[in-house]
Amino acid sequence: MSDVDPDNSNKSDQTARSEEAVRSYLMWLEDPSTMRDQRAIDEVAGSILSETDPIARLKAISRLEELESVSGDGFRRAFVGQAKAWAESEGVSADAFRKLGVPAKDLRDAGFGGAKRSTGESSTPRRTRVSPSAVRESLPDGTFRIAEIEQRSGASTATVRKVILEMIDEGSVVDLGPDQQHSGRGRAPLTYRKH
Repeated sequence: MSDVDPDNSNKSDQTARSEEAVRSYLMWLEDPSTMRDQRAIDEVAGSILSETDPIARLKAISRLEELESVSGDGFRRAFVGQAKAWAESEGVSADAFRKLGVPAKDLRDAGFGGAKRSTGESSTPRRTRVSPSAVRESLPDGTFRIAEIEQRSGASTATVRKVILEMIDEGSVVDLGPDQQHSGRGRAPLTYRKH
């Protein structure tokens, strides 16, 4: 006979799932790019370069844009559904969430009372649209990574990657493969050089 109480085990599993939902939402809110599945992105990006059928390539580009956009809808839904109960069990206040930049609307939707609405509030961080020509102009001489071009140009990952793929096709950019200097978490980002 086991000494493990199944009710306590289920509660701790639920607490862990709730905590992961809160963590994922906060990570997405702080930097959506951290929530990308880089391995899947790299695989799809590689298939675009090797694909000869235009329809298959078109579908792969669409899939790549989807993977890179990191929609926060799922993270927000999980947060709204689980944050209040988790916060109460952990003694975390709504004000603590506010200090981490959680929008008042998300706190209200999660059931935290008294969350005030701010002027022009949005639950989703938005980027302004950046033209492909502005992305091209932001490419430095020498080696670069997509994340660097995102920062320099202000464009989304999908826009930057599309411009780089076009420039690879034109022969004005060379794909150098994974960054050999990478020592952080996850897979090494791809590096490129302007021709």
